[in-house]
Amino acid sequence: MDAGVAKPQSSLPLQIFIYFDGYWSALYFAIEVLLFTYKGVVLRYPPSTWPGEFTMVVLFAVFQKIRLYLGTAGNKTEQLGGILWFVLLTIPVVLILMYLLEFQVYVLRFEVFLAITGICFVGVEFFLALIAACFFTRRAV
Repeated sequence: MDAGVAKPQSSLPLQIFIYFDGYWSALYFAIEVLLFTYKGVVLRYPPSTWPGEFTMVVLFAVFQKIRLYLGTAGNKTEQLGGILWFVLLTIPVVLILMYLLEFQVYVLRFEVFLAITGICFVGVEFFLALIAACFFTRRAV
């Protein structure tokens, strides 16, 4: 190998988790839309609560799509900025998942399972991203 060629520092485990989290997030969003439709028809919600909770599901999808894109781009290009934004956007995603897990008016058991799975995905990605960021900064120095 050439002495001037740097060894790639991108994280394969992080990329694998981001890849599968993308599919999981799309599935989670679709299931939550169906569950909120079911809950809106069958269960009695206090006035103007259902739209606010449904908005949280939409915000989850938006934040998660942006977060996963930035994580993928930052990891593949080994850019610290993309990874740092990925880590920062983890905060609102976890807060939304915690809200959907604990603070909805009606939380179904299946939603508990889905939210915990999401928190696990995001948590592992968070730590893998921090490790990748350490490698990227070490290379930059």
